[in-house]
Amino acid sequence: MAFVADATYTYIDKSANNDFQRLTYNKQKKRLKPMTICSTDGRIVDFYGLYVAVNNDATILTHVLDSNDDFKALIREGDIFLLDRGFRDCVKELSQKYQIQLQMPTCNINLFLY
Repeated sequence: MAFVADATYTYIDKSANNDFQRLTYNKQKKRLKPMTICSTDGRIVDFYGLYVAVNNDATILTHVLDSNDDFKALIREGDIFLLDRGFRDCVKELSQKYQIQLQMPTCNINLFLY
């Protein structure tokens, strides 16, 4: 099975809990950061978050795999994860610990059609 994982940004109403608001607010994007994992046929496997704004994609995915037994039960040895360059910090851990095949672009190419 193949999975696609990526963190995205979403707007939410201002929280009355000031500590939570400071932890989850991303100053750069001015939004909160949840993680979405989908299958390649477009079905959403699960939605995780909201995460602290200082966590990058790699940190979030390793946390999901370490703490979520339901998602770990779906993963089999040899499954493929399609990830962007934001996950480069966890490539070694995912391939060795979970025996997952990772596919990641080597560069960012912008194509402009005129």
